[in-house]
Amino acid sequence: RRRLKAGASRSETIESLVGLLKEHTTKSQAPVKSLLANQVESAAVGVATTWIDCSTYIDNAPNDLINEIAVLPEVKSIDEPVVMAFAESKSGVQEESAVDEVSGWGVDRIQAPALWAKGIKGDGIVVASIDTGVRYTHEALK
Repeated sequence: RRRLKAGASRSETIESLVGLLKEHTTKSQAPVKSLLANQVESAAVGVATTWIDCSTYIDNAPNDLINEIAVLPEVKSIDEPVVMAFAESKSGVQEESAVDEVSGWGVDRIQAPALWAKGIKGDGIVVASIDTGVRYTHEALK
């Protein structure tokens, strides 16, 4: 059994953790995958697995298959997918007005609208806030 190594670098720790999560997902989902093998081969259902949360999405599963899976000790829960409808955007004007609504006082204070009017949008610029939850050495902030 693999373990996280004490004193490992951040990248080594991440790599090891990802490996452990993938290994756990493969082992813990083996009984479910076994039940699904014939269904997937016949293209009756679609299956997608995510290792980050050890979940499996099964599309078009018949009720009898769901019932078989539900009684497996490895299965924590079975949930129907949440389907959400989004209102369609009417035009680009709506997007700009949405920016104005959420901009807040800070945008006006630094006179950003004057720059936007000149076509300066800040492409290629990274803006960040440093607090106790931010690692200033993170690659995205360089």
